[in-house]
Amino acid sequence: MDWGVWAPLQSWWKSGSDEEREGVRAGFLPSRTTKWHTSGNRKLTVAPRHIILDFTLLERPGNQISIGPYFTTPTNVKLLSAVHEYFRKSQGSCLAAWGKQ
Repeated sequence: MDWGVWAPLQSWWKSGSDEEREGVRAGFLPSRTTKWHTSGNRKLTVAPRHIILDFTLLERPGNQISIGPYFTTPTNVKLLSAVHEYFRKSQGSCLAAWGKQ
């Protein structure tokens, strides 16, 4: 599988190193976020305002990017079966959305 823009995350998940973490953090630079919107997009259907909004928010003075939640993604995926079981038993409400690019 070609992970494209997600490759740095894959490396960080495997190693957990500070060096890999900083590589992931560098991916949040405004100059690199356009790839998030366009990677895997066969037709460039992303409205420019979305990219501009990302640039604006990332360039705020004193902005600190929290990348910790990205590191726990593999753990979250492993917990999905337990989450499914919880909702089966509790019959609780859940709003979930997903899609295909």
